[in-house]
Amino acid sequence: MTTCDHASAGQPPVGARRLNRFVVPGVLLLLAEEPTHGYELGSRLAAVGFIENENDTALVYRALGTLSAQGCITASEEPGEGGPPRKVYALAPSGRELLEEWRAVIEERVNVLSRFLERYVALESEEDD
Repeated sequence: MTTCDHASAGQPPVGARRLNRFVVPGVLLLLAEEPTHGYELGSRLAAVGFIENENDTALVYRALGTLSAQGCITASEEPGEGGPPRKVYALAPSGRELLEEWRAVIEERVNVLSRFLERYVALESEEDD
């Protein structure tokens, strides 16, 4: 019996398990729900699993910087609670359009992955017979 060397046979890369590629659409979605500041976005993205933990702020602020430069979000300063002012981010109209584009991309990926899972389940059923 031959064993399969997963590294050379297409083992899923470590990054395939992470959802941090979806930080941008996650930020867009959360800002569509309500304007908020960067730290809160990090907490909420971690809660839905798009980042490893709420301390992974580099990904959040990189996405905010990119989206801001593209005009997809706006930022305003609000007084902080006993500290310096905080930036509060909100979705701009072009951000709503980008969110819709991401929805379409994610929906297609879900469809492709669902077909994969259906075929896998069918394969398992055949092997059980």
